[in-house]
Amino acid sequence: MTENDLAAALGFSWDRSAVPQNVSGGDVRRAVWRFGKMLPGYVWDAAVLEGNPFTYPEVQTLLEGITVAAESSATNDRSSIFPNPRTN
Repeated sequence: MTENDLAAALGFSWDRSAVPQNVSGGDVRRAVWRFGKMLPGYVWDAAVLEGNPFTYPEVQTLLEGITVAAESSATNDRSSIFPNPRTN
């Protein structure tokens, strides 16, 4: 795929020379750490949009791989849509 094909497929293009080429390993680790901290918020937002009854603390608990005791077993079965990021 050429750069023009990529821009056409994505609907936008960018100046690659503006992106730093010397990204250190620490920067990548920090980005992964920040994403992990923000993941419950993304999942909760998606769950709300889909009409799931989970609260934000329940989503955090589900992401940790713990079953939410206050919910029915049918609701807890939906926890499979929230995979544990530590095991993947």
